[in-house]
Amino acid sequence: HLLWFSLPLAACLVVGAALGPADLVAFASLSERFSFPKRVSNILKGEGLLNDASGLVAFQVALTAWTTGAFSLGQASSSLIFSILGGFLIGFLTAMTNRFLHTFLLSVRATDIASELLLELSLPLVTFFLAEEVHVSGIIAVVVAGILKASRFKKITLLEAQVDTVTETVWHTVTFMLNGSVFVILGMELEMIAEPILTNPIYNPLLLLLSLIALTFVLFVIRFIMIYGYYAYRTRRLKKKLNKYMKDMFLLTFSGVKGTVSIATILLIPSNLEQEYPLLLFLVAGVTLVSFLTGLLVLPHLSDEEEESKDYLMHIAILNEVTLELEKELEDTRNKLPLYAAI
Repeated sequence: HLLWFSLPLAACLVVGAALGPADLVAFASLSERFSFPKRVSNILKGEGLLNDASGLVAFQVALTAWTTGAFSLGQASSSLIFSILGGFLIGFLTAMTNRFLHTFLLSVRATDIASELLLELSLPLVTFFLAEEVHVSGIIAVVVAGILKASRFKKITLLEAQVDTVTETVWHTVTFMLNGSVFVILGMELEMIAEPILTNPIYNPLLLLLSLIALTFVLFVIRFIMIYGYYAYRTRRLKKKLNKYMKDMFLLTFSGVKGTVSIATILLIPSNLEQEYPLLLFLVAGVTLVSFLTGLLVLPHLSDEEEESKDYLMHIAILNEVTLELEKELEDTRNKLPLYAAI
């Protein structure tokens, strides 16, 4: 708002809400090649689960205040609480229903990879649309359902290992397609928006560039201050040295780059706001690009190269199946010594 006085304060709050959630795509891609401390990975994964949902809810509140011109703190707070609690409830109910169906299929021996994959893919879709139908947060509902789905106890069997392999591949493909589609939409929009802004004498190109750099810098500084405060409190409480966690703090700071979530969020602004819409979209897209490049350039220097890791889940499942088959053959075999040796 200090850089662009023509933008209403409510519009600036909309931009802040859109740029609030961090994008973990860069972290996910780098984590395959570099080693991050486990505590850092856990914090980032938890942030990715909840920060997107809270950011979208805040964006909806800010957008309503901007478009209607009226804002009530009490009404907004009650609406926010209702949306969050309702999302938790819907997510819990759909996850429990999904778990019941999974248990039922196992009890009647009707489960296979196709049915497991259907339950896996239908859970977020059904949860989101059901939550939106009752006017609560669909994002939070999906997050809660996903956490409950992932936290269930799973026996290590060959079927479970095969299902995990297939679902992981499917979700990687879906994530790649969704991220790609967002950037395609952004590219189509920028072709019509960037040129008028850059060629319009009202907008100073130098001020636009300065705005992108300043906003990106402020976002990283605010994130570092919050992370530093958390670690300062934690180390003082545990009586540990703060300097020991400086690398973790920088990793968490530069992992908070912006990405597809911010772009998809800002695209929800009504396009009939002809004066503000191009500038807001340009600022969010520019900050996303600058922060994304900053994270990709800095994070490799803060992390260590990761040794190749192996997933032994499939191996364990196969060994379990082989052991069970060998134990069955013990009953019909006289010479049991070789089978005992193999087991």
